[in-house]
Amino acid sequence: DPADNPLVQMDHWYGELPNRMQCLEYEELIAEANQFIEKVKTLRGATARLNECYLYGRLGELLFHSGRVDEAVDPFQAALEICIERNDVEGQVAYLSNLLEVHCYLDDGRAVATAEQLLNVKWSGGLPKEAVEKRLSLLHKGEPLCRTICVREGRELELEEVENIGEGRYQFQFRRNRISRRVIVRIRILVIPFCGIPHRR
Repeated sequence: DPADNPLVQMDHWYGELPNRMQCLEYEELIAEANQFIEKVKTLRGATARLNECYLYGRLGELLFHSGRVDEAVDPFQAALEICIERNDVEGQVAYLSNLLEVHCYLDDGRAVATAEQLLNVKWSGGLPKEAVEKRLSLLHKGEPLCRTICVREGRELELEEVENIGEGRYQFQFRRNRISRRVIVRIRILVIPFCGIPHRR
């Protein structure tokens, strides 16, 4: 029966995940993610390993947004290790980015090392690294809790980078040094993506 196949069950679970997160079913989803991880560990093959990676990533996201931020480190790290094993550069970038946000949120002294690792992965993979270099520079200086940036034609600039004002649209925005969690209250829901581009499964 296909319904008894763990991979089919996981695919159905992935499909329901966004709506269930909107309904704040975090504790149930965390328990289910852990159960699926145990199931997928008993399977063999590349598809099972890829699902294990994706489940760890989803578990980290669920823990982060449920307020159990410190518990999100281990699943994100587990997902990262699978991506390293598979030489999956895109996955390494995704999970290192998530880990960077977690460490910034926790202020546990591990953000700089994580940003440096992310920069190395982007450099070796030939990927754009300007944003990470800027973030790393801020972390070395001591990133302020909140700062003002300038957005010009979709490009974010620090105020000291704004030179030779010319024609065009300029926006000044506040940036916090860490992303916000979804607000876990039932009278109001603030949904903020965990990272720019979620790792594909």
